[in-house]
Amino acid sequence: MTTVLAFDVGKTSCRAAVFTDGTLTTEARCGGAPGVAEPGGAAAALDVMAKAAQTAGAERVDAVGAGLAGLGAIPGEADVIAKVLAARHRTRRIALASDVVTAHAGALGGAAGVVVVAGTGSVALGLSGGVAVTVDGYGYLLGDVGGGYAIGRAGLDAALRCHDGRAGSAALADRAERRFGRLTGLPAELRGSPNPAQRIASFSLDVCALADEGDSAAGRICAEAGRELARMAEAAAKRLGMNGPVTITGGLWEAGECVATAFAEELRPIEAQPAAGDACDGALQLALRDDLPHEQLVLRPPVGAS
Repeated sequence: MTTVLAFDVGKTSCRAAVFTDGTLTTEARCGGAPGVAEPGGAAAALDVMAKAAQTAGAERVDAVGAGLAGLGAIPGEADVIAKVLAARHRTRRIALASDVVTAHAGALGGAAGVVVVAGTGSVALGLSGGVAVTVDGYGYLLGDVGGGYAIGRAGLDAALRCHDGRAGSAALADRAERRFGRLTGLPAELRGSPNPAQRIASFSLDVCALADEGDSAAGRICAEAGRELARMAEAAAKRLGMNGPVTITGGLWEAGECVATAFAEELRPIEAQPAAGDACDGALQLALRDDLPHEQLVLRPPVGAS
């Protein structure tokens, strides 16, 4: 019997899943961490991983696989993270990767192809013939087009314009006040937030809901987000010289239909296929196998005896 503890450590939430002989037996979620590349990011990630694992009842396991937001930007932190996980869970088999890599492995069942991951941020990862390409994933200050932050930010822009009397959207202003309270206090609230990007991204849920209800302003925002995400997939596929497969994963795709509809229309004639699994499924595969197309992106730091 082989027991694997898989983690999906994002900026919004952290999920721990325990698999026994490949079957999910228990799982738990808690709040996410700002990202490994942020100051104190590794410690914050380890903290939320401990909470999720404890809730899931995971102690000693045969292997640990984890996808962590920001790890791709600062792979040197993998050594510290691996040593702590090895000691906690009494195993020497540790596989670490960016959460984008585990999402790709889960979505395509370990196969090559293009996956568009859209949550708070956005990135497309393509793998084929030993070549890996990424499109965007630059963070909310420089990119992450079409992601939850971008949608939430555009929605708040329309809300604040309406509040000021500069056109905008009354419907979005109303939804923003329901979520955040008085809009005059919003700048101060965001300045004091430990994770302002995630707080802004939370408004994407309201924007997507309004779009699905037929609101024109919200619809335009979501449609453009869907088109941007499709362009990312197209760029990744073109750089790899392939026409698919393409699939989508991440929390944004569950927020509403408008983004997904615009994505599918822009992507034609390529058709996006349903995801085979999620990021924890991908972390499971990376923990157990070293022959997947993702191996060049997986970190397996040496750790002491268990």
